[in-house]
Amino acid sequence: MTEYTPDSWVIVKIESEQHGTIYKVLAGWSGSYLYGSSWKLSSGIVTFVDTGSYYESLQDSGSVYMLHKSSERMSSIMAQTLSTFELKLQEVNATIEVVKVQEVQTYLGKEPNA
Repeated sequence: MTEYTPDSWVIVKIESEQHGTIYKVLAGWSGSYLYGSSWKLSSGIVTFVDTGSYYESLQDSGSVYMLHKSSERMSSIMAQTLSTFELKLQEVNATIEVVKVQEVQTYLGKEPNA
């Protein structure tokens, strides 16, 4: 099991006729002097647990994302990546959009925390 703790993250919803609705984590990491910024799109959210200061999200691949609530935001590399995904998905009559945490919690059958 691989564990990821991104510097920034958002939840995206991908909808297509072929695959239905899939929620994923679009994650970003800040760059350094030697390495540039990076991003990763998760395989698909299976669980999304509120642990207090962060969400713990198991993915289809078995990896786990530790998502600090204070890091929920879109970095510039993530925004560029999302824009590219939007264009590619339009070609196959599918969509991608950023959604609020409450939507994925509701989708998974859990009431959002107050």
